[in-house]
Amino acid sequence: LNNSVKTQDTLLYYEPAMLTKALSQAAIFTDFSEKLIQKDYKGVVGSLRPEFQDEKVLIGLTNFCKTLVKDHGEIVNYKRLSSGTSTANNGEKLFMYIGHLEFADGHQLGYSVRTSMKTDDKYIASYKINPN
Repeated sequence: LNNSVKTQDTLLYYEPAMLTKALSQAAIFTDFSEKLIQKDYKGVVGSLRPEFQDEKVLIGLTNFCKTLVKDHGEIVNYKRLSSGTSTANNGEKLFMYIGHLEFADGHQLGYSVRTSMKTDDKYIASYKINPN
């Protein structure tokens, strides 16, 4: 499930100031993950960049997650595995956080969350949940 435009990912080395920003914005990844566990799909969509906050995204996310829960049981945990930067098609630089969701049956599913590099912008720029 992917709610946004394609991006080009890049590996960069961080300066301390950049790392501080990345750690601050990582709270958005944590909030997204907690909302998935709580089945607060409306909260997830409300945390997206305003142009992605619509009923179609909510319905798609809800149905996708219901299917996952039906197939694998409840989401019981998540883990952030890495972080980096990403460049959106419009040239905007984003922080990217990669993790996996853990289900009751032990199944793990990868996902990523991208956020603004501006620490005043507390929205999800995009997310991707990988079904494979």
